[in-house]
Order: sequence, then C-alpha cells, then structure tokens
Amino acid sequence: MKKIILLLLLISIQQVTSQNTINQNGIQTTVTNEFSANGTQARRYEIAKVGFNSHHWQRGSYMIVELFQTSFSSGYEKYIIQIGYEEGAQNTNPNIYLVEARGLRRNAKVSLGPITDLTTSRGGYINQVIPIYVDVKYYTKYKAKITYLRNKAAIVSEDNQIQIIESPTGIDIPDFTVPPFSSNSNSNERLEITASGNHYIQNGNVGIGITNPAAKLHVVGNGVRADKFSLASITDVTNESPWYGIGRGSFMNLSNNTDKASVQLAGYYGLLLKTAYGSLGIHQNGNVGIGTTNPDAKLTVKGDIHTQEVKVDLNGAVAPDYVFLEDYDLKSIEDVEAYINDQGHLPNIPSAAEMEKNGIELKQMNLQLLEKIEELTLYTIAQEKELKEAKNKLHAADSKLQNLDSKNKELEKRLAKIEALINKQ
Repeated sequence: MKKIILLLLLISIQQVTSQNTINQNGIQTTVTNEFSANGTQARRYEIAKVGFNSHHWQRGSYMIVELFQTSFSSGYEKYIIQIGYEEGAQNTNPNIYLVEARGLRRNAKVSLGPITDLTTSRGGYINQVIPIYVDVKYYTKYKAKITYLRNKAAIVSEDNQIQIIESPTGIDIPDFTVPPFSSNSNSNERLEITASGNHYIQNGNVGIGITNPAAKLHVVGNGVRADKFSLASITDVTNESPWYGIGRGSFMNLSNNTDKASVQLAGYYGLLLKTAYGSLGIHQNGNVGIGTTNPDAKLTVKGDIHTQEVKVDLNGAVAPDYVFLEDYDLKSIEDVEAYINDQGHLPNIPSAAEMEKNGIELKQMNLQLLEKIEELTLYTIAQEKELKEAKNKLHAADSKLQNLDSKNKELEKRLAKIEALINKQ
C-alpha cells in the first residue's frame, strides 16, 4: 500500500512539474507562477539564478525570458540574456537585450542583479552566479517564461547551472520606467540600447532621418550633438558634406575646392575652416592663417584688417630717444642730401624695392619713422636757431644803416650851410 501511495505521489509531482517545465531535446522551458505589483506599489521578483564562469565558454550561452501580462491590460516583452564566448564570458560581463515588445501597457522589465562568487571553481577560476530580476508596476500581473540550455538545479553551485524560482517572492521598489523598444522604422516609439558592453553594426550604413543613407552614418536634420566628436580617415572632397579633408599628408594639401564650405582636418597637420569666400586655418606649428594656407607667423592675414586698436609690445626693442643724446651721430643736411641722391631713399629706411619684396614690419617701421621724426625735430631746432641768429644780425645791420642814414642827413645839412656861405662871398 505504501508503494502505491508513493508511486501516486511521484506521478502527481511529475504532472505538476510538467505543467511548469518542458524539456525538448535539451532545450528547457519553465513558466513561473503569477506575480504582480502591489497596487500602485512597484515590486521586484527574483525569477532565476544563473551560474557561470567569466573565463570559460558557456554551455547554452543564450537564455530567453518572456513576460506575459495576465491581468490589467495587454503587454508582452521578450529579453535575451547572453553569457557566452566574447559576450558574458572571456573576461566580459553578461548582457541583456530587449528584442521584442508589444502591448498597450507595458508595465514590467527584466534586469540582471549583482554578480557574486560561488565556492567552486573551474580551470583555476572562481565560478560566479548572477540573479535575473523582473520588476512589475501599477496593478499589473505577469507570468515569466524562461527558455534555457543550462542544467536546471535546485541551488546553483557550479557554472552552467540555472535555478528557476517558479513562485518568486516580491519586494517593494521605487517606481521605474519601462525601456522603450522599436522593431522597425515605422514605429512611433523610440529605439534605445541600454545594455552594457560595446555595440556595433557589422555591415551597411545607418541613416537618421533618411531611408537610403550614403555613408556609414548619414544624418538629415538638425545635426549631431556629442560631448566629443572624433573623425579618423574620411577623405571625401567631392560631395556636399561639411566634414571632409581628413587624413591629408600636409596642411597645404587640404581641399582646394573653393565652391564648398567645409571643416577640414589633416591629422596632426592642422585644422582648416573654409568657405567659398575665404578660409581660416590653424597650422601644426601653431600659426593661424586667414585667407592663406601657409601662415608664416602666429597670425598671417591675406587681405584687409578692420580693427579699433592695435597694441604692439616692444619686447626689448629700443625706442629712438637715443637721437636726443649728445653723442648721437646726427648726419648733416648735406650728408642726408648726398645719401638721397645716391640711394634714392632716407638713411636707415628700406627702399621701395625692399618693401615690395619683404613687406614691412609695423613695429620696426614705426620705430624707424619715429627716429626720422626726432632727427627732423633736431634739424628744425637747429634751423630755428640759425634763423634767430640771422634775424638778430639783420636787426643789428638795420640799426647801423639807420644810424648811417641819420649821419648822412646831418652831413648833408652841414654841406648845405657851407655851400650857402661860399655863395655869399
């Protein structure tokens, strides 16, 4: 009788288990019992624990968790959890992806909990375990369907094991936001990648605001905003893209297309901002060129400059006040005249040919012109002294002439008297 009761009990347990777990040629599926939010209070349920070893390949790296909303509204989410080669193993962390979502009210999400060490190891590396959580909010009830290849265990003690908690117990958590999902370009929802690790598109182009992207990333709209923007090897100089000229062999080899506005980079050679009407460039040596791609000074401008003020630091240059020192060798006017007749320009001033060939340095030229003004001032002072001396001499001569004139008149009077006396005799 005891054997019959025990047999019936085992059959009953098997029937109950078969309702929750199915094994199809090694691919197992377990469905949890129903769990829910506590009214408006969100709750978290631990539905499984997964054993793994981050230094080894994993058996059955993929696990699928599907959430079925059983009460309140319609909602379905499908997540893939990966603990496999180069993703979740080989010194990386497990990843979780939301791959499908439907329904009017999606009030649940799946997440991974903190990783903890087990007491066992494989290949000299400690085994670890990570929990799988389901968060539920706002009156909603769910069941979770878990599909896996790992060995089902009552308690996880090794890698490649999974513990399914078919009747999970919830704890209260703060309210949360369900991750958005978009399966195609016609969806009104947003596409968001929230999993950890690196993400990439292996082939093809990505278009934002355009259905036929012509580059690896083609954006039509208000542009791209980023904290940092890095470009590596784009060399296109023929299209209308505002970014091109990357990877040039030198600063001067940047695009010469004058009909296209652009921002051009030449590796470490420099940066060039170009429009159809001019350019602004920063050379690798720190020189800035406006209207030229060959700046030979800290600022080189090919064209006009309009400014309210220019301040020039002398930095050791000597102002020509030395002209007023007593030992200054001031050339005579005759020497200056001879120099002009021979050279065709003032002493210590570049000739017209030199200015045309080499240009002029404003600081040096202003100092040289000031030297000439100070010399001219000395010439003027000397000339003024000579004029005053000549004026004084002229005044003295005029006084003498007036005195002689007065004496002449006196003599004329005397002669007239003598002639009158002689005539009477």
